[in-house]
Parts: sequence; structure tokens; C-alpha cells
Amino acid sequence: MKAIIRISVSAYITLFCFIILNIIWGSCGVISYNELSKYKDTLETNIYDLEDINGNLVLDSEKLISRPDDIKIQAREIGWIAENEGLIQVRGYKTNKTGYSMGKLLSSEKGKRTDNRNNMIIALLVGVSIYIFSGFFNGFRLKDK
Repeated sequence: MKAIIRISVSAYITLFCFIILNIIWGSCGVISYNELSKYKDTLETNIYDLEDINGNLVLDSEKLISRPDDIKIQAREIGWIAENEGLIQVRGYKTNKTGYSMGKLLSSEKGKRTDNRNNMIIALLVGVSIYIFSGFFNGFRLKDK
């Protein structure tokens, strides 16, 4: 009878530890949720940045369509020259033309879920150790009588 109680207590403690470990470190746990929340915020920031870049590019394209002189200016800024023109380079002078960066590189590892084998192993070790130590304590109590 005592062995059944020891086994059932160990099983309940194992189950309890497994549930607690999954709530904290599991694939759908608190830590994974926080990581996904940060990943979502980064994606939203990238979307807003790309929408701003898109708006600027649309304005630039409208200027280029409506004003042909702007086409010549833009072409010269990227290094194109017309016939019978020369290119003068001044040392130490850099153009103020800023390029666009297309969002941040994001790791695809964030979206992958982890398995719960580690949590299961830890919970089983806790349950087995509870079973073993309860046997030792029962042995000590029997010797005292």
C-alpha cells in the first residue's frame, strides 16, 4: 500500500513539474510568447519603415514622370553622364544621396517551435528522485521504531 502511495505521489509531482515547466519554458510558454511578441514588434517596425520608403519612392517617381530635368539630375547623382559631358571628381567630397535599406534581416529560427523533451526529462527526473528519496525516508522511519 505504501508503494502505491509513493508511486502515485511521484506521478502527481512529475505531472505537476511537467505542467509548470511547459507553462514557463514550453513551446507555447511565457518565454516563447515574449520572444514571439518581440519578433512581431520588429516585423511591424519593418513594415512601417518599408511603407515610408515606398511613399518616398512614389513621390520621386512622380517627380521623374512630370519633370524631365529631374531625370537628368537623378541620373547624374548615380553616375550617368550625357554625350559630350565629362565627369569631375573632387577629393573628399561625397554626395548626400542616401540609399534605402530594405528592412532588417530576421532569423527564421524565431518562428520554429521547440520540443518539450527537456521539460519531460526534467519532470521525470524530479518524479523518480521523489520516489527514491521517499523510499529512503520510509526506511529511516522504520529503523527508528
